[in-house]
Amino acid sequence: MLARRLLTFVASAWTLVALFNATQWRLIDLSYGKDQPWTQYLAPAFMANALWALLTLAIIGLALKLPPKGPHRARNLALHALLGSTVAVTHSLIYVALLSLTSGKSLEDATALLAQKLATTFQINLLIYVVVAGGVFGYQALSDLRRRELEQARLETQLAQTSAAALKAQLQPHFLFNALNAISALIRSNPLEAERMLARLGDLLRLSLDGAAPQERSLAEELAFVDAYLAVEQYRLGSRLTVRTDLAAGVEAARLPTLILQPLVENAVRHGVAPSRRACTLQIRAALADQHLDLSVEDDGVGAATVVEGVGLGNARQRLSHLYGDQACLTVTSRPGQGFTVRLTAPQPCAS
Repeated sequence: MLARRLLTFVASAWTLVALFNATQWRLIDLSYGKDQPWTQYLAPAFMANALWALLTLAIIGLALKLPPKGPHRARNLALHALLGSTVAVTHSLIYVALLSLTSGKSLEDATALLAQKLATTFQINLLIYVVVAGGVFGYQALSDLRRRELEQARLETQLAQTSAAALKAQLQPHFLFNALNAISALIRSNPLEAERMLARLGDLLRLSLDGAAPQERSLAEELAFVDAYLAVEQYRLGSRLTVRTDLAAGVEAARLPTLILQPLVENAVRHGVAPSRRACTLQIRAALADQHLDLSVEDDGVGAATVVEGVGLGNARQRLSHLYGDQACLTVTSRPGQGFTVRLTAPQPCAS
């Protein structure tokens, strides 16, 4: 469909140019008192512009294969300068050959006409190449811009959905009921602890409702959200949950998708620690290696024979793919009685 539309556009455009050229040439002759039939102007005009229509398709193909960006930008621009000159000469050469064959010109006349054409139209032919190739480059740039805008809009929508899902996860009836029940049990026996737990629950709600969250934020900010979540879970699960963090120096400033760590931790708590009747440890490790953040969430809970990705892990994998492509990775492993291990790697911006 797109190829047919392109062919139609190219043919229509050069047909209009041919009619314009024929009209212009006849008006020029009339100004000098020459009144010749239209066929004297239409035939060469359509011949020249039909040739340009074919060359236009070739130029479009060359422009698509040799974009003026990326690591080969200088080489591609140099090739376009050479190809533009070649196309300019080729058009004049073929046009003069066809015109000579149809009008019966001698070789000497044809050679003189070719020299005249090269001297008078080389710059125009080269400019046509530049305009066509530039149009392709502009169309590609506009398409890339629109694609990036759509991708950004989709990521923003996904972030909003992730934030809403995170809030929903924290406000599940059983979670909220258990948290409030634990707080009420502490009010008389340990009011200070109850106040602290209520404050952490308030922190969790406040961070969940942050509507201005960007697509990326620092690991330190992600950990602040996770700390609020784990504080409530530790109050609820008591000695059954121990949390440890192992962070390499300077890793807190690493960037990663907003609200991506919490579902990984929640997966460990809900499916690894909470079902276990023994004390379990949840460990968060993070380090930088080869310009990548290496982050893992591990627990030694009940584990599972097979890993089934729910909304949280699936959403995390999709967001990593959208933001970083194949430069990011998310792996989940588990064995019965040995807990879950989720490992995330994300590229980091080069230090300026």
